[in-house]
Amino acid sequence: MTKAAKFRLFFLTILLCASGVMAWGYFSHPPTPNLEAFLAFAVVAFLLEHNSTKLSAGGVGSTSFVIHIAAGVIFGCFWGGLITAAGTVVWLASLRVAPIKLGFNVCQRVLSIGLGSLVYTYAGGISPPASLRESLFPFLLLSATYFLVNSACVSGWLSIGSERTFREIWSRNSRGVFGYDIAASSIA
Repeated sequence: MTKAAKFRLFFLTILLCASGVMAWGYFSHPPTPNLEAFLAFAVVAFLLEHNSTKLSAGGVGSTSFVIHIAAGVIFGCFWGGLITAAGTVVWLASLRVAPIKLGFNVCQRVLSIGLGSLVYTYAGGISPPASLRESLFPFLLLSATYFLVNSACVSGWLSIGSERTFREIWSRNSRGVFGYDIAASSIA
């Protein structure tokens, strides 16, 4: 299989997973943000993208996860996913990245926050949360899910591009930062 075919197949897999998670989130009747809240979250996500860092295996990391997680906690899977998608699309479109790269990045982020938000909900988290004490454990599960799914998706993509193993890429980019990511997510 060619590298281009592997990218397309991987993208299609992530797209289908993200679509399924979004459908699940939509049918769970999430709280709906007003237009101002939606735009404010999307704009902040876009602005946080500009504070990105280059990863050792060639990817880019940013602090936008803070607003993605906050949107997921406050608005649930569906709206958190849409806010994440909106900020990511605008940012990547401004960089004029290839359409498949734009699509993949949007889908992997939507999948990450969508699954994380569903885990949050099924662990007893309430959107929006009433108090930190009631939502701490579900929040930690959301954060862990977000970072694990995000890391797995990005590592899979980068391993196709670099023709290195998934494990090698994941170890280079993710090992040692998981605890930092979970601690940093508390900002959300």
